[in-house]
Amino acid sequence: MPRTRPELGREHKVEQILSRAELVARERGLRAVSIAEVARSLDLSANSVYWYFPSRDELWIAVVERIAGEAFESKPSDGVSWERQVLWLVDRLADVYPMVAILQDDARQSPRLAEFHVQLREQLQDMLTEAISVHVPEATDPAGDALTFVALVVGCYALDLPAPQRAGLVEEAMRRLWS
Repeated sequence: MPRTRPELGREHKVEQILSRAELVARERGLRAVSIAEVARSLDLSANSVYWYFPSRDELWIAVVERIAGEAFESKPSDGVSWERQVLWLVDRLADVYPMVAILQDDARQSPRLAEFHVQLREQLQDMLTEAISVHVPEATDPAGDALTFVALVVGCYALDLPAPQRAGLVEEAMRRLWS
């Protein structure tokens, strides 16, 4: 018999749901994540999942936030050059980009997904703008450089370029922008 909400704390239940949804997203893609799928795999009713995530969009956002958080919060090894740090981050985005592309596509029908997509892009741009300001003192327009760089990286992923080709383009862009 399925366990009831009072038996498990809210944080534990949210973690359980998110862990399962993340697993599904990583294995089969974000579109495979549904309230019904997650509920079924956890032996819960769909209404139980809706209690914590009022819509599929909210569940998707929580999954992408979690995966993106892992990519953005971890750090490369100490002593790594600025350029290598950028390449490391671009490689880490490989886990996030396919999901972001789905969010962007579905944002046409969902104001909530559209809002989250913009927030995610702005977070990445702000992070890059700050890093450029610190590490590239000769940069005259760090925000413009960050936007250019984000567009390049998104383009690399949209074209499904292999990692070595992606790294070459990113290195060339850094050279052209900041030398």
